[in-house]
Amino acid sequence: MKYLYTLYICMFLFYQNGYSQRLVKKGSTEFVLMIPTSVSDSTRMSAEILQKYIRLKSSVDIPIIEENQINSKNKVISVGKTNLFNSLEKSEISRLGYLIKPLKGSVILGGVTEKGTRNSIYGFLDKYLDIQMLSSDDVYCIPSPNIILKVKEEVVNPIFETFDIYNKISYSDSYTEWYSLEHNYKEPTRWGFFDHSFFRLVPPKIFQEKNPNFYLYDGQKATQLNLVDEDLRKYMVDTLTNLFRGYAHKKYWLIGQEDLGIFGKLYKSEQTLKNFYLSESDALINFINNIATRFPRNVIGTFAYHETLMAPKKEKPVANVLICFAPIDAYRHVAIYEGINKSYGDELVKWSKLSDNLMVWDYLSNYSSPTSFYPSLLTIKENLVFYKKLNVKSIYLESINSDLEPLSELLTFVAIKIIWGDNRLVKDIVREFCQKYYGEAAEEVEKLVLVINQNVLREKDKIRFFGGTYNYLGELQMREYEKLLFSASNKVKDNVKLKQRIDKVKLGVLKKNRVL
Repeated sequence: MKYLYTLYICMFLFYQNGYSQRLVKKGSTEFVLMIPTSVSDSTRMSAEILQKYIRLKSSVDIPIIEENQINSKNKVISVGKTNLFNSLEKSEISRLGYLIKPLKGSVILGGVTEKGTRNSIYGFLDKYLDIQMLSSDDVYCIPSPNIILKVKEEVVNPIFETFDIYNKISYSDSYTEWYSLEHNYKEPTRWGFFDHSFFRLVPPKIFQEKNPNFYLYDGQKATQLNLVDEDLRKYMVDTLTNLFRGYAHKKYWLIGQEDLGIFGKLYKSEQTLKNFYLSESDALINFINNIATRFPRNVIGTFAYHETLMAPKKEKPVANVLICFAPIDAYRHVAIYEGINKSYGDELVKWSKLSDNLMVWDYLSNYSSPTSFYPSLLTIKENLVFYKKLNVKSIYLESINSDLEPLSELLTFVAIKIIWGDNRLVKDIVREFCQKYYGEAAEEVEKLVLVINQNVLREKDKIRFFGGTYNYLGELQMREYEKLLFSASNKVKDNVKLKQRIDKVKLGVLKKNRVL
């Protein structure tokens, strides 16, 4: 009896936790792709994507069959909301998340939304067929006549509800689709405004002469809106009423202060916002709350940024206000919550106690010198995990929207892997990417990344979005990087694609681009 019970448990775990089976063997398969009988165009396309990449991997064309045509003897990969999927518990699956589950010789792929189902396909390709998109339109796939599956049950959710990486790679249509990025600047976007919009809504060139009280001043220059002026508040509500009516499909609006303007003095006065509120943040939240309560169907975002980075002392954002925490002055060589950055992390903790509607606008690149190596991989995982722990809903990672950044493909891949819940050490994700993207030169590029980060720590550099110290880019260090890249170039000199990739990394050691 005890033996039979043990056997039962082993069989149960065998089916629940995954088991080996052949999807493809020597150019043939016993599987079909099963889709719902009343299938949506999106789900059918998801099945076709899986079919396409199984064909690319194995040269086998696996058939797509609707559920009511399935033979009981068929082994199936179920895609979307089939009866198999609908019978499962789905409460843990988020809007973009998905489920992968083995069940008695079959595999179930799906999400609670069409986007989730699409993500289940890309997740399956990554985890079980070793197929990934490494850069724009650049899919890694090593052909094989045999595909063995060992599928384990898992629910996969991204660690944020929405996420965007601003650079040329992630903004390509292919990368956007593959990793389910939701861009804030690229259409289709849920955002009406996603920028510093005070003067966009109330341009000083138009209003300052007749309505000088609308603004705060540094000397004669208008720097920000005067958040205490009642006429300005009325004008803002009237303007947004018309704007929202014209763009009813846009739910999210960032009503944010000017980028570089200080919160100066009231017109012809020595008074500042602190004469009326406990802090600039209190003044801003009171102003934004006044707008948000008039438009309960919209989400009104605003910046915790520079003078308003600190959480308010009295005011609390109403439910439809989104706080976009943007620590632009933080240092990139230590995590956002420790050492020289501790005050930034502390303020985000305070914001998290005031609002359940938080976004972080973080920074991954060196805008002072885009072609210089920038060691943001030092802290990227620690920061993203910290934001997740504070229940941050959305992340926006600002990089550089050009081909100038030498290691932008690697940086983007590491960020997206972490966002999609990859728990490995960053160095292990770096190794995977380098081996797949740089081929025979992988060892040198991986070592380059590690050496750059080691040099930052050794030289005690202080890395910032703008400026900072650059001893890790000194002459001795550059010669070290050049030596590694010379070796990398030698290894791939006969491979045009890999040589082009290494040549891009070399942008970081070109003398004319150095920051010294």
